[in-house]
Amino acid sequence: MSQQNNTTQAAKPGKKSQAINRLMDALPPHAVEAEESLLGSILIDASVLNDVQLIIQSGDDFFKKANGSIYTIMIELNNGALKTVDIVQLKQMLEDRNLLEAVGGMDYLVKIAEAVPSAASASHYARLVKEKSVVRQLIAAAGEILQDAYTNPEDPQEILSEAERRIFSIAQQSEQRHAEKLDELLTVAIEQLEANDGKLITGVATGYPMLDEVTSGLQKGEMVIIAARPSMGKT
Repeated sequence: MSQQNNTTQAAKPGKKSQAINRLMDALPPHAVEAEESLLGSILIDASVLNDVQLIIQSGDDFFKKANGSIYTIMIELNNGALKTVDIVQLKQMLEDRNLLEAVGGMDYLVKIAEAVPSAASASHYARLVKEKSVVRQLIAAAGEILQDAYTNPEDPQEILSEAERRIFSIAQQSEQRHAEKLDELLTVAIEQLEANDGKLITGVATGYPMLDEVTSGLQKGEMVIIAARPSMGKT
């Protein structure tokens, strides 16, 4: 009876590993329709790119490589001399980069141009695309952490430190940025300088003079993460 239980217990990890492998091999979460709708929105009204770029900074967030390439070109066009994006310019630049056929040709550009009736929901589509991108990055990070745990089980602290670094990196990238007016920022900065009245420490002092000199203390609204190799004195 005991031998049978041991056999059953030994079999469980194998089944879990198979389940994990199936998950890792599955098609990652994606929102291709949202990607196409977002690109279509930009073709309708390129001004939405100002808000969209606060959510999606690069074409790497797109699941479909063709859509990522198109988005990258759109950003370049919007940052160019004409400061606008239209299907003619887009086609020409894709041709110049030998990318037109790779993204699906003119037929695909027409398809995305007709994907939505207006650009009103561009930010909504951008958030959908970004959310799926974050989940895919988390899946990839989980796979790397799993591999580290199997290949380097003797050093769990190193595995934990690397896992923290990967997850924190994804969290930083997924933070939505907000555009702020320069005059408002300057007003806040001036008020802070006046309130500071010449003091070096503007936040909460840590008690470590060199650290306080670099950071000006722990600032309100900041998330401070202390990172270092194991056994270096973080605690």
